[in-house]
Amino acid sequence: MSGYKPELPAEKGGLGGPGIKSRLQQLEYGQRRDWKYFEQGRHRMQPPDSFNEHTKKFEKFEKMADGSQRPDSSDSTFPEVSAPTPAAVAAAQELASGSQQQQRQLDADLSLRKAHFFNNCLRADRAVDSPRKLKQQVPMSARGVRGSEQLKQKEIQMFLNEVPRPASGGDDSPRSPASPGVPEEAWAANASFESDEAKEFEDEEPKNLTLEEAMGGLVDQCRRARLHPATTGIVRATGHQKLQLEYGFLTDARAEAMNDSLKAASSDVREALFRSNGLTETGAATLLQALPIGVEHIDLSQNDLSHGQTWCRSFKKMESLKFLILSDCQISDAVCKELIESLVNCKKLAKLDLSCNRICTAGASIRSLAKGYRTLEELDLHWNLLSGDGAKAVVQGIIENSKAKAKLHKVSLSWNPLGKSSSAEELCQLLASLFAETTVLRHVDLSKCELSRDCCKLVAEGFNQNGSILGLHLSGNEGRVDPLGFLRPDERGVADQEAKQSADLADSGAQVVRDTSLAMEQDACCWVCNKWRETRMSYVSGVSGPAAEHVWVFTAIDGFQAPIKMQKIGEEFVAYVMAEPGPLRYCFQVGTEILYSRTSQEIEIEEMLLAMRGGIGLYSATSLYPKKVEHDTRGSFTVLPIQREKLSGEVTEDENGEKLVDLNCNIDIFNTMMVVARPEDEAVCCALVPRHLDELRGDFPPEEWSIERSLFAPHHEALSIPAFCERCFESDWRLAEIESIVKDEADRTVSREAAKQPSHVKDVKEDRAAVREVLQNHYAEMKVLYSSLCSVDWALVSVDGKEGGTTPHRMAFGVGINEFSHMIVQHNLAGEVMSVQEADAHFILAALPHPDSHQWLPAFQMEGRMLQRHSFFGLLVRLAASHARNSAQESGSKSKAKQNRIAKALQYLLNKHIMYPYPPMKNNFKCVQWRVDVLHTQVVEAVFRKHMKAVVDPLFAAYSRTDTGSGLGRPHLRPEDWFQMLDALGVLPIRGVENAQMNVWDRAWLWQASAMTQIDELSSSRCIELLFVEFLEALARLVALLRSREYAAQADGQEGEGYGLDDTSASTVFCLDKGVLDKTEFAEHLDSFLSSKIVHEAVSISS
Repeated sequence: MSGYKPELPAEKGGLGGPGIKSRLQQLEYGQRRDWKYFEQGRHRMQPPDSFNEHTKKFEKFEKMADGSQRPDSSDSTFPEVSAPTPAAVAAAQELASGSQQQQRQLDADLSLRKAHFFNNCLRADRAVDSPRKLKQQVPMSARGVRGSEQLKQKEIQMFLNEVPRPASGGDDSPRSPASPGVPEEAWAANASFESDEAKEFEDEEPKNLTLEEAMGGLVDQCRRARLHPATTGIVRATGHQKLQLEYGFLTDARAEAMNDSLKAASSDVREALFRSNGLTETGAATLLQALPIGVEHIDLSQNDLSHGQTWCRSFKKMESLKFLILSDCQISDAVCKELIESLVNCKKLAKLDLSCNRICTAGASIRSLAKGYRTLEELDLHWNLLSGDGAKAVVQGIIENSKAKAKLHKVSLSWNPLGKSSSAEELCQLLASLFAETTVLRHVDLSKCELSRDCCKLVAEGFNQNGSILGLHLSGNEGRVDPLGFLRPDERGVADQEAKQSADLADSGAQVVRDTSLAMEQDACCWVCNKWRETRMSYVSGVSGPAAEHVWVFTAIDGFQAPIKMQKIGEEFVAYVMAEPGPLRYCFQVGTEILYSRTSQEIEIEEMLLAMRGGIGLYSATSLYPKKVEHDTRGSFTVLPIQREKLSGEVTEDENGEKLVDLNCNIDIFNTMMVVARPEDEAVCCALVPRHLDELRGDFPPEEWSIERSLFAPHHEALSIPAFCERCFESDWRLAEIESIVKDEADRTVSREAAKQPSHVKDVKEDRAAVREVLQNHYAEMKVLYSSLCSVDWALVSVDGKEGGTTPHRMAFGVGINEFSHMIVQHNLAGEVMSVQEADAHFILAALPHPDSHQWLPAFQMEGRMLQRHSFFGLLVRLAASHARNSAQESGSKSKAKQNRIAKALQYLLNKHIMYPYPPMKNNFKCVQWRVDVLHTQVVEAVFRKHMKAVVDPLFAAYSRTDTGSGLGRPHLRPEDWFQMLDALGVLPIRGVENAQMNVWDRAWLWQASAMTQIDELSSSRCIELLFVEFLEALARLVALLRSREYAAQADGQEGEGYGLDDTSASTVFCLDKGVLDKTEFAEHLDSFLSSKIVHEAVSISS
């Protein structure tokens, strides 16, 4: 429209004259200015008239069209684009040289094809193949082309709409620019014209055009508007219900050009997306007019709809409209009022987005919308100018909607200056009243509303009583929402108090763990947006720990500050919390004791603090204050002080105010669980009542059995984790001194002078690296083999009937000469290449004490009688080196060492004698897999739970202890305790029997097969401590081994794989009985054993 300048009469008193012409010039300049603001401020696009598409395309290809006219010339016919002339082609070939000639020829051919394509598009009004074929030229619709007088009147009208009247009327938006006055006659003429146009717009009946008629109108309008029909697009019905024309810079001219074709093809459209197309109210009205009355979703965001209101009236016919998005459309108060009045028939409206506009005083209209629309579910008003009375009206409308039990559950008022007006406190009181009364709202956004600390206090009075809101955004205000869902106004002096507390704890050697991220600014505590999940925690009295009448749970969600009382449902104490995705740490208060549950995964405090310092498991705005404590026998260790809940009727102070009972408790072991992000189709909160932690709507236990919620949850075998295996390997590689073994063996095959040669040194390094790689790749398998061969020092086992049945020395595990002999036979390692005597010599060398062994715990100082884990790996390398040396001597090869000789021999030894699928190693893997297939199943756990209070827990308590090298300690069994319990049960006797040594091996094998692998097995006592979950597995394996031994004895060696030895190892016998491999049948065997008298007698013997 900026290119059209109407010539108006200049009679005195009329609308013409220099004054109105200057106004029209101002109009043209103002439109360009508005488009510039439209481009730079939000939309980053060019004005529609500044780019003439068909002209630009003609300029691009005009060199290839000889004699063609420009499209903007006086001749209105379309140009005929022809092929390049021979002279032009010859000139192009003459300029081309080398590799550029071929590229230019390709560019010319491509340009020629493009030129022909655009030429065919420009000639679309002529007869071509269907569907472009036109039988006759159809005139444009009634709204397609107006006369010149109508165009003049329309331009005057658009200009006058931007100029406020001197007395009243016009746009009442606070952002409307002031403009000079206009004569009253002009206003009268404009008012008459506007009313006629509005009447024509409302009364106009849409015409049902055929597709060919609509296409004819499209081409005709494109010719008159100087638009390219190829880029305007022909809308055809494709059977889809979605019309997506986003980010295409459609503009008003193209919208009018495609109006008829859109009407003819959009009868099935239910979703229309016109985001960011450079539209004004004219183009928006045109597109809305073309949509069917059954449309349900309309998106007109990021278009300038601030200059008129006629487009709003199109919504009166859309009774099926459900979603309306008008974000970033510069909508003013007047347009907003007209829009809401036009939505009166949209009774199905569920979502209204008016964000990023200029709405200030239209709160009353929005209030009527919220009050009258019971189907409205989401209202987005963020980034407007709402404050004062306008904002109060909006809040009152939401209150009325909530009282009517309507569906409005999501509201956004963020980025509005709610706290800047003089009536901010009244507004906050309304918000507090809304939060206290509503039962419908679920998600509210009040971020960046400039609410002061006093305002947040007023809002908190109502919000903290609410039991329905699941997410409140409050960043950018003087308040925050904590992880438990409470609104906390910013308190003064908190930073100084925390700094003092941190300084006090620093003196004790502890390091404060505090969340220092910007999570609160990002509203990380919104349960809805961040996919927090409702998490169930349970404590079974007498199973998870001691029996009790009242149980509380402390969690890391609030830094272990506020205990949550658990509700007793059946045999369980249950509590629900909202937890963010990631690890959740927690502990329980049972009676007056703070402890962890033995039926959940466990984590020590040092590991937990290390992870929290890295941001794992640490919740926003929480702080932990661990401290160091000293013990006479246990040394210094880290604990976390927690103040427990005072019991009902408990007296903690006397009459003088002196403390009688200290409520502070220390704990160094916590439970942990992994919380998975909430799926999209899962409800946010079902059982939990927000901000009412002691209340539950109901209990929804998981329907399927899971090991994470079973008695076996604390068991964690880390050998399947590569990082863990790598740490264990590094420790064993260093202690075994395998580098020296490889070097000594390589130097033995050459002379002293040759050993100093660089080539030999290089070969040794390569062989050493290759040996390291082989051992590292097979580390997990060799660790399983080592565990299957472990026993205890026969010299420490009392077999002469001494009192107690055990020596006063503490037992530890290792591979003895008896177990090594079984390995030699089972894996066929001794023979022509290597004798048994030579293998025993290597055993003695590998078992020599390490130079630093005096620094190990006394139990691990075996004085060369047993092989420990690191020395077992060294023994394998020695056997491989001996095998390679003997093989080379038998073959008569030269003394010169081959490359990677020991590494290849070690690989051969593992592949041909030790590793899977050879029977000994296959049996070991079956024993490991038994834990997953049989033990960790629901039917076996049910048997343990059945006998937990009467048998299992008393048996464990009778023979366990709590002393440990560091920390507060966990109940556990030592090897001597395990042996004592087996003696009390009367199984696997080690005194007065012929197979006493094999029974000792069986006892050790049960321990090793059940215990979890530890990295340090020399300076830490954890590897000789059997925890409760490991005790359960050892007890179950005892039942299975006894059944298998009995079955093997009855088979009389026909099915046993004894390899010619007098006795068969436990790993070989364990899986012989098929009843042991069936979980249901094994559960019956376990139930029978736990019900027997020998178990009850063993408990009574200990007590």
